Amino acid sequence: MSALKGGILQSIAIIIPSKDRLHYCLAQIKYYKKLNFEGKLVIIDSSSESDFSVLENESKKIGYANLKLLNNPSFSTHQAIEFGLKQVENSCKYFVFSGDDDFFVVDGIYKATHFLDLHPDFIGVVGKGIVAKHIDLKDGIGIGWVRTYWKPRNISDENRLVRASAISRRYINLEFAVKRVSVCVGNQILMNKVFGKVEFNKATDLEICSTLAIVLTGKIKYLKTRFLIRGDHNARPNLVNKPLDFDPAGERRNNLILYLSAVLNKFDKSLGIQAENIITYFFATVKEKKQRRARVSTKFYFLFVRALKKFHGIVLRHYYKKYFNAFFRS
Repeated sequence: MSALKGGILQSIAIIIPSKDRLHYCLAQIKYYKKLNFEGKLVIIDSSSESDFSVLENESKKIGYANLKLLNNPSFSTHQAIEFGLKQVENSCKYFVFSGDDDFFVVDGIYKATHFLDLHPDFIGVVGKGIVAKHIDLKDGIGIGWVRTYWKPRNISDENRLVRASAISRRYINLEFAVKRVSVCVGNQILMNKVFGKVEFNKATDLEICSTLAIVLTGKIKYLKTRFLIRGDHNARPNLVNKPLDFDPAGERRNNLILYLSAVLNKFDKSLGIQAENIITYFFATVKEKKQRRARVSTKFYFLFVRALKKFHGIVLRHYYKKYFNAFFRS
């Protein structure tokens, strides 16, 4: 089993775009070294050359052999991901995108790649995900509240438009799925071809485009295994994005439809006309859910829901204790 595990893990890359966040990059390197991750850790840093030199020097002190550091100050996030994919497409079968403040469970990655090896009809795998508040990496990661990030779900219908409808009804961020490099390189190249250096209005738009492209490309499996520890969005010190506007309009809406049309046309020109309907349905569904939550009694929420979430958070902290401990060990 150990030989099999090693072979599988060596065929996967974790691709991490980052900018001006030295301490997060170093935390990533230390974390995966402590957990003996045998795949490739690829960090594409868009900081200045001088800041990148500091990162290189500090990473050498850690001495993690599986690390590949790259630098290009002009890269946007999706350009950095495409560049990272090109670095590993001839050596890795699978990859997973990671934010620089997000951490994967190595055993969960192993189980995901093993499933994909046995099931060629699936292109991606996700497992259990949580959100944890870990803010100040200069003084050590302080774990605050913990909550579930997404609920269990498979998106496995053979019809790609049915899969797109399913993701609209119950959203899950598939950027964090372990995916086949061979089927995702084209999606990333297409995204950059459509948009070039055009920035999305909000980072969430990039996530939505990526998730819809993934689910249109193939089937996704959910495994009941610890998989992802995601950083609290509000804890990011350089966060500039405001909360998602649930009614995209104008150029922002056109960007979403443009990209989705390109993805659909890649499969079948006649499918491209569905792009606007999918985007409209997606945001209408999200808005309806938001309004439904807003109608819940405030008294009920504070007395029951928050108490339940707090208890659940305590359980999750215990469940992921081994991995939280990896943050703190020097």
